[in-house]
Amino acid sequence: MSNPQLSPSRSDTVNGHRYQNPNARLRLNSKGQPVAIRRVVALQQPGSPAVRRYQAVTPRGIVSLSRASLKAWEEKRSHPVN
Repeated sequence: MSNPQLSPSRSDTVNGHRYQNPNARLRLNSKGQPVAIRRVVALQQPGSPAVRRYQAVTPRGIVSLSRASLKAWEEKRSHPVN
């Protein structure tokens, strides 16, 4: 795999494997860094319904978000990759 740019590809970085999930959407944060967004199911107490949440995989770590928080972040602070 060739990389004509001087910057490393996402797979060559320390956290590059985190961004390779085919079920994740990739966005750029306000600093231009990649953020992968994936939907997860959080299990509650037995008998309770499962809660759907979203995880944002950022260069600093993984953040859990509600759907409303994710939509607000996407509208105000993120940009599409292309």
